[in-house]
Amino acid sequence: MIPIGQHLNILVMKNQFIIILFTLFLYSCHTSPTEIPTVEEGMEEVVDIRTEPDYADWETFWTTFQKAAADDDKATIAGMTLFGNHIQEEFFNDNYTVFFGQEMKEIIAKTQASDVEKVHDMEFPDGRSITYEEFDIDEDGNEVGSALMIYFGKQDGIFKIMMFFAAG
Repeated sequence: MIPIGQHLNILVMKNQFIIILFTLFLYSCHTSPTEIPTVEEGMEEVVDIRTEPDYADWETFWTTFQKAAADDDKATIAGMTLFGNHIQEEFFNDNYTVFFGQEMKEIIAKTQASDVEKVHDMEFPDGRSITYEEFDIDEDGNEVGSALMIYFGKQDGIFKIMMFFAAG
């Protein structure tokens, strides 16, 4: 038989052990790796994809694109671009001002989503394009022209900028 004083010591030690375990449990729950980081904890930018526009819809895509072009928001336009086969990031960065000059921005601003030319091409599902053309007369009296085109299409069900094209 255990003396009563020793029995009380064992109970106190058990209670202390349980309290320590409970405290550690609470601490581990508070510092869980599943905790959502905040800007104050060093995150520069947190993007909540639930607030991103639904680019499966052409009207939404076009309206966002118009605003980004008007604001000269290169980051948003880059996010709307499909990099890979036809557009490399280096090309985009090097030629951004060529394709988004004042004339092209004016055309983008004036064009309604329903008026953007539809392109029937297997490579660009639900394709569309917008073009800026310029014509001039050279020193020999010949008409010469140049054009900038931006092609849009769907990739995985959402609209993207699929290709930039310059001619002339």
